[in-house]
Amino acid sequence: MRTFEYRVTPGRFVVGLILGLIFIIGAVLAIANGWGLRMFSVALSPEQSTVLYLILALLGAVILILSALVFRAGAREITVSDSGIRVPKSESSRTMLDIPYSAITRLERGQYGGTHSLVISHSGRKTKVFSPHFSSFDQYAEFVESVEGAAAQR
Repeated sequence: MRTFEYRVTPGRFVVGLILGLIFIIGAVLAIANGWGLRMFSVALSPEQSTVLYLILALLGAVILILSALVFRAGAREITVSDSGIRVPKSESSRTMLDIPYSAITRLERGQYGGTHSLVISHSGRKTKVFSPHFSSFDQYAEFVESVEGAAAQR
């Protein structure tokens, strides 16, 4: 059995926190000061600008909440054993799923920017595991190879 630590780094949480606050504070300042806005050489009316700023504030709140939820999940342990794998239910969940290799119907690698992921299709569900949450990319690669190798033998 092989165990891997899986957690969101404090640095990623701080980036989400700062980005969310920038959106919220910027939007509030823009609305309070009546800042106008030009988009594509077209000046928006004060009402249109306010709506756009409210959308940006909402986006900031969503970023802030999602960052907090993912960080709150804390450190978890992913295990790869002879019978199956134990992974988090979702990126923000502390609930762990035990997935036997016989239940895995598909393993799919993905990449978006510098973030790699493994999508595990099993029992009519999909669970994603993301590379930045491992202590190193080598740990992530070792996890993926272990799972793919064990699943291929079943």
